[in-house]
Amino acid sequence: MKLYPVFANLKNRLVVIVGGGEVAYRKLNDLLDSGAKIKIIALEIDKNIEDKQKNNSDSIEILKREYKSGDLQDAYIAFAATGNPDVNKAVYREAEKKRILMNSADDPENCSFFVPSMTRKGSLIIAVSTSGDSPAMAARLRKTFEKSIPENTEDILAALREAKRTLKEMKTLNQPERAAILKKLTEDDDLLKKLVQHNKNGTILSFFNCIL
Repeated sequence: MKLYPVFANLKNRLVVIVGGGEVAYRKLNDLLDSGAKIKIIALEIDKNIEDKQKNNSDSIEILKREYKSGDLQDAYIAFAATGNPDVNKAVYREAEKKRILMNSADDPENCSFFVPSMTRKGSLIIAVSTSGDSPAMAARLRKTFEKSIPENTEDILAALREAKRTLKEMKTLNQPERAAILKKLTEDDDLLKKLVQHNKNGTILSFFNCIL
């Protein structure tokens, strides 16, 4: 199976989770971090989910009942985490009918997308997928990649973001020239270190005046 990787903007978009156990709770945390509006549907709700909802009542809605057809109305994406293959399949059928992206935990046959093993550091996201074949191997590989992430990644990305903005304001440079400068910065550790320090000092413009 060949998949197309994509990072979705879920801010203020409705995400429906059918199921209220530990798996649903793990998905809930990542979805909250993404700014989604979340609806959870299940007869039994994990206490951790209820506690999370109390502190995030504007973002989380809980319906204590069984799933029924129509529950995916207005959803951007949906998750089934019930442990019941029949329910998962019913949710998947509705999602397919309404053209809603759907993931079913440990049930690749009833998925239109897979959730990768993921790590975040500021705006950096590393995601690894085995296309549903082995989530455990995806997690192992993700941990390997994590070891290569610089400790000051957030500072580096903040400096590069400001560098990109500053270069864009330099009307004497065209787009290919700006791209070449940014590429040079990312490939030179000494320049990156100086860029980070100048960004902290608010002197990125003088940094570029020196190197250009």
